[in-house]
Amino acid sequence: MKYEKSNFGEVEFEGREYQLTSEADFTNSQLPGPWNLNDVEEGEEYQFEMAADAIDERGNECKVIWIFWKVKGEDWELENLDYDKVHCVREE
Repeated sequence: MKYEKSNFGEVEFEGREYQLTSEADFTNSQLPGPWNLNDVEEGEEYQFEMAADAIDERGNECKVIWIFWKVKGEDWELENLDYDKVHCVREE
C-alpha cells in the first residue's frame, strides 16, 4: 500500500525511499562517545540525534534517524542541516 506524499518530504536510505510523516525533532538520546554537548568545551565539536516518523515504500511505519555534528558556541539553524545524510532507519 503506497501512501500519498506529505508536506514533510522524502529521504532515501540504502536505495529505499521513505516518506516523512512528521518533522524531524531532537531525540535527546545520550549518544556513545565523549561528543555530547555537555561533555565538550566551547569551540569543540559535539553530536546530537534527530528523528522523524516515516513510511517506507511498502507502507511500513518506521523512524528515520540523523546524527549531526556541530561546534559548541557556533550559531546554526535547523533548516540548514543536511537531512539527506540519514544515519539509519528503524522499523516500528
